[in-house]
Formats: sequence, structure tokens, C-alpha cells
Amino acid sequence: MRLVVVGNPENRRVRLFQQALAAFGLPPAVEIAYEDLLVGRANWVLPDADWVRIESPGENAAVQGALIRRGPRTRGCEQEPPPLEHGQQGYGRDLFLGWRDLLLHLEKANPNTRWCCPPQAIVAMFDKHESHQRLVGAGAPRPTYHGCLSTPAEVRAVHANRRFARLFLKPRYGSSAAGILAYRRRDREERITTTLEMEGVGGRLFNNLKPRTYQNPAEILWLLDQLAPEELVAEQWVPKAVWQGSAWDLRVLVIAGRARHAVVRMSRSPFTNLHLGNRRGELASLRRELGETLWARLEASAETAARAFPTCLAVAVDLGLAANHRDVVVFEVNAFGDLLPGIVHEGRDTYAAQVEALRARR
Repeated sequence: MRLVVVGNPENRRVRLFQQALAAFGLPPAVEIAYEDLLVGRANWVLPDADWVRIESPGENAAVQGALIRRGPRTRGCEQEPPPLEHGQQGYGRDLFLGWRDLLLHLEKANPNTRWCCPPQAIVAMFDKHESHQRLVGAGAPRPTYHGCLSTPAEVRAVHANRRFARLFLKPRYGSSAAGILAYRRRDREERITTTLEMEGVGGRLFNNLKPRTYQNPAEILWLLDQLAPEELVAEQWVPKAVWQGSAWDLRVLVIAGRARHAVVRMSRSPFTNLHLGNRRGELASLRRELGETLWARLEASAETAARAFPTCLAVAVDLGLAANHRDVVVFEVNAFGDLLPGIVHEGRDTYAAQVEALRARR
């Protein structure tokens, strides 16, 4: 079985996938670097292979910068945006447009390729509005959705018209909790909890691992003014079930239609992402606490969500229980959510399980 992997060769994701291939006695995948594609050192027509795997372009500043610069050109703008400092929030839409352009160019240049996850499906998972539409169409249980908002006035109108005291506002093209706003309003009093840190009103925004809450009206207005023009998707903030004193949810990796690897993510803030310093819960203990019937519902909902992307070998699904401990809610899907170090299911880590599934599809 011959494979090609498109990614950042220095990244541990590529290395772990290559290790999984070696463990099965398979030849290493041919590596095509994003940076080489972006600067013209690599051919867009990929080598012959049984499967092509597309990896995350993240954790490489040169690649991220090149994608951001590529984005404006897709909409006819030749002026390059000023570079961002490390951790600075910005250019989410341009990054997405550049990333989408690269993926679709790759797909067009390789029309007969068998993709582990096709470019168009990856693009859809990076667009939270498109993801929501697909998830609803597949029958996945989702929070009440209010569409894409582009001004602070629209945010406040959703609150006023729908009478929801709490909303999640998510950058349409964001990932990893970057730029997400947990928005609360009672009468005229507003509060936003976010991982964004501002250098005062009118300053720059930086991603921070520690969530903070803003209550100053001028700061809140400025935050919304900065983020809304690139579109915020608004959905009901569903309080999560609490276990061992913390709210929790699950990251479940669905491979070939079956729920496999799972991680419990626990937090005392609205955000459960593990890279923010939140802790992993003990999966077996939570499963016993919930009981097999409820656990089966969670797995079935993860599989339903993955069916929204039927051409993908693997889909990572973030889901959990509402605070009433009855309603299952699917929060997110992730094209690159398989980096789960130390998590084993049926004797396979996430990469070995995917290689095994590919072999079964030959």
C-alpha cells in the first residue's frame, strides 16, 4: 500500500503517522511539504499512491504566514497584510481563504486521487457555518443556532429577539478555541469570557491560555468590533454536565464510521480544550458513572456527526451532555482531531487504527 502525506514534515503528526505505517511493515509515505507547494518547489500533481493523507498546516509559522498572504489574492486584493506577532489574533478569514485555495487547487490537480479525507470535506469542517448545516442534515443534535453575525448590533439583536441570556460566539473560520467568546447579557449588563487578551481598547489582541472575563462596556464593544466583521457564528451556550466538580465533554475519534478513541476533557471555565491547561478525566470512571445506555447514546451521536462527512476516513467529534444529564449535544467537528497521545483503543493508537482501516479498504 503506497501513501502520500501532505503536511509539515517536521511535525509530530507526520512522524506519528509514519511510525504507524512502519509498525504494519508498510513503506513510508512520500512527504509533500506545504511550504514547498506554496513557494513552487513541489509539483501540485502528486505521486501515484493508493491513498493521500492531508495533515494539519499548523505549528509552522512560515506556512501559516504564506496561507494568510495567499488569502487576500483569492478575492482580488494584492496588498499583503502586515505580519502578526507570535500569538496575535487576526486574519482568520484570510488564513481560511488561503487554506481553502490550496486545498481546492490540490484537488483539481489530482482528480483521480483517493483521499483519506477529501479537500472539500476538510474545507467544510473549517467553516463552522457549513459544518452546522451538514451536522443538522445528518441528524446530529446541535445547540440552537442563530447564524452568522457581522456587527455588535446583530449580536445584541439575537439576544433581544431570542431571549437567550448566554451565547457562544465563534469565529466562523476559527479553531482551537481561538477567538471564541462566551457572551452573557442581563438587561444592559454584558460579560464576555474569552482566551483573548487585549492591549487596552484599540490595541492588539493576543491568544492566551488563561481565559479572562471582560465587563467594561468599551472593551466588550471593541472586542465585538474587531471580531464580528470576519463573521461570528452564534449558538446557544448549552451548560455542560458536571462531574467531579468540573464541566466535561468528550473528544471522540470516529474511524470508518465507528466511534473509537475518546478523551474526557474537564474544565471550570466555558472552554474544555486541553491545550488551555484543562485536565483529562478518567474515561473508564466516567463511563461507569454514566452507564452503558447513556454511553451508547454518546457514541451513536458521534457516529451520526461523522456521517455528515461520509467521504472522510476519520472525523473528530466534540460532544457531551447538557447540564440536565439527558440531552446529548454535538459541539464541534475537527478534521485534524486525531492527535491524542497515549490514547489506545483495541490495542491501537489513533494513527495505527487509521492505517488498519485503510488496509481494510484496499
